[in-house]
Formats: sequence, structure tokens, C-alpha cells
Amino acid sequence: MFESDSSDSSDSSDSRDSEPTRWGIGIDLGNENTRVAVFRNDRIEIIPTSEGGVSMPSCVSFTDRVRLVGSLAKDRQALDPANTISVNLNRMIGRAAFLSSEHGAETFPFTLTRGLGNTAAVKVRYLGKDRVVQLVEIVAMILERAKESAEKYLQSSISYAVVSMPSQCNFRDYMGLIRDAGTIADLEIETVMPGSTAAALACGLSFAKRTVGGDTTTALVVDIGAGTCNAALFTVQKDKIQVLATAGQSDIGEDAIVERVYASSTFHPLINTLQTSKAREKALCQLRSACQSAIRELSSATQSRIVLEDINGTAYSHPISCTQFEEMCGSLLRSIVMPATDLLLSEKLKDRNLDHVFAVGGCSHIPMIQSILAEMSGLSCCMTTDMDDVVVTGLAMHASLEDDEPWSWTI
Repeated sequence: MFESDSSDSSDSSDSRDSEPTRWGIGIDLGNENTRVAVFRNDRIEIIPTSEGGVSMPSCVSFTDRVRLVGSLAKDRQALDPANTISVNLNRMIGRAAFLSSEHGAETFPFTLTRGLGNTAAVKVRYLGKDRVVQLVEIVAMILERAKESAEKYLQSSISYAVVSMPSQCNFRDYMGLIRDAGTIADLEIETVMPGSTAAALACGLSFAKRTVGGDTTTALVVDIGAGTCNAALFTVQKDKIQVLATAGQSDIGEDAIVERVYASSTFHPLINTLQTSKAREKALCQLRSACQSAIRELSSATQSRIVLEDINGTAYSHPISCTQFEEMCGSLLRSIVMPATDLLLSEKLKDRNLDHVFAVGGCSHIPMIQSILAEMSGLSCCMTTDMDDVVVTGLAMHASLEDDEPWSWTI
């Protein structure tokens, strides 16, 4: 769908004479993963991580000897969940109310507390001492690693970044925290941009060249990630993209789906027989990962298995079918796409014909999600093999507006 590249950094010196003097990057700071991209030589390039992947887990782990960020931190989640911060960063940003039990704070394996400015912080064991780490510091660690990956790939310093934000967040609060985190990470934050707006920009460019004359095309993009669902209604006409409306909700997304399957698992009595709390915590983390893997496999298969590879040296598995999954999670899936429902019923669409519906983000691969969106809109969803790169593509495009030779479109 998009012209992109994620080749090795050995190719990054090509056409250096035409490169800008100031590099701007897009950073999609997700609840589960963080992606980084740059607009260069008239195309988007997805910046690889230090391990060579296209995304970095939004995860930080604290040990008695070292602090880990990204994949190495994620690998410690099952071993040391109390000191591994790996889920729902965006749900915690700027929300002291998140700490109340009604928001589910007690479900996390690590300990949340109130930090500076009445925001969230975490209690960890680090370098042999009990410490309180502010959320802004954790975000800074992830931004710093994203910046390092970009500088290694581009073989140049990074001047600034455009960072994603959930549509439903308060811009001022979110911008303040991200900008403070950028200061700690020595990274200038040009702005934060709703993920749905960034997705609209990327999707709009993907079909803009196919518009005829001065015709206006109207489209809906729905971005369903690990902990949020964001949607945007937008139009494309010639070289102009206009976002008409956005909607979003947090505390819901792939994490909620995994939690529904996890809570319904028949393995809990088995796990409760384990002798130590550490063994039980490790097994529960393993079960969550197994549920997530099974759900993703059901996107392209009618049957899957929830597999626990090592419980007291024995492997266990339980089958789950696509039909069982849809019966278990059908009402939840409809709740997740409520932002799209709101926009389809909004006044902004009253006198317009909807031409396209785009489903992007990790949950967009779920067949029932696609069916629900098609049922609501009367249109088949436009899918793409790089659905996880759509938001960061739009962010990188927006970041390039500050370059010496930006792309020539009006947002």
C-alpha cells in the first residue's frame, strides 16, 4: 500500500547529497510496540531496531545490574513481571484516576503509585534498591532508544520528532509529558499527533493519485491497537487532505480481547496448584502470551491452540476455534469499534458518500472486526500487508514538513 523500505543501515548513505540538514522522524509510541520511520528520497523508510526488527516493544525492565529497554526487557516479562513495565503506557499518561481500583490498576504485575504532579509512577527494585520511577522517565527511555536506532540507521543526528497520541487524550497534558520525556532523552518533540490523524494522512496519500480531476474522496480509517481504538473521517481532493472528525476510546483494544480469552481459560485451576507466587506469576504471564498467540493465529485459521509449554516441566494445550472466539468476544469487538460507529453517525457524514474504509493496527487482522466495519459502513475494508506501519508512516510524513525539501501536500 505504501512505498516503504526497511533495509539495512549499510544502504542508508545513498543519495546523501540530497539529504536534509535537519532530520525529523515519526515515532509511533504504542501501548505494546514502538515504531520509528523517516521520509527520505520521496519514500517512507521504516527504521529497524538494534535487533533488526521493525518494531521495538514499549517495555522497560529493571534488574539488580542493568536497565533494559525493548526486546531484552520484553524477554524478562515472564521471569520478573514485578520489575518489567510493559503494558498500557498510554493509559497511564496524565491520568492519576487510573490508579483507582475501578480502572483496573491492581491487575498489573508491577506496582503503580502516584508520582510527581499527581501522575502515575511505578515501584521497582533497581540496582539493589527499591525505587519509584516516574512515568515520564519510562517514556524517555523508550524515546531515547528510538532516537538511537534512527541515528544509527541514518548515520546522522536527529533534530526532532513527531510522536503519536491517542485521539481521546488531552493534547496539552499529553504534549507536556511527551515534551518533558523528550528533554530527558535529548530529543526535541516538534508536536504530538493523534494516531488516527496520522493514519488518515497515510491512507489518504495511498489513494490520492487515483482521484479524478477535482473529485473529493471521503474515507474512514479505524486504528485498533493494543489498548486504544481511534478513528478519523477525512477527505482527499487533489493535493489536500482534510480531517473532518476524530473519535477514540482507551482501556480497550487487543489487550482487552486477550484478557477476555485469558479470563475464560481452563488453565487457571492448574496454575493455582503451583507452590510459589513467583511460579504462578510466571505461568500467568505465559498464559497471557499463549492467548495472544492463539488469537492472532485465528486471523488466518479456523482452529488454534492455547499452549503452555512448561508447567512443572510438562506442556499443556487447549483448542480454541474461531467460532468459540467470536462467541466469547463478539460483544467486546463491537464495543471496541464504537469510535467508528460514532463517526459513521456524525453530522460530518450527513451530506457525503463514504468511499473507503481502512482498518489498520494490530486488531484489524481479526475477521470479525472487518465484518463489523463492513456491516456498519456497507463497504469492504481496505486492508494492507503493512497495517502496523500506517500510523508511523503518517507521522514521518508530517515530520518531513520541517525538512529542507518537504513533500508538497496540504494537511
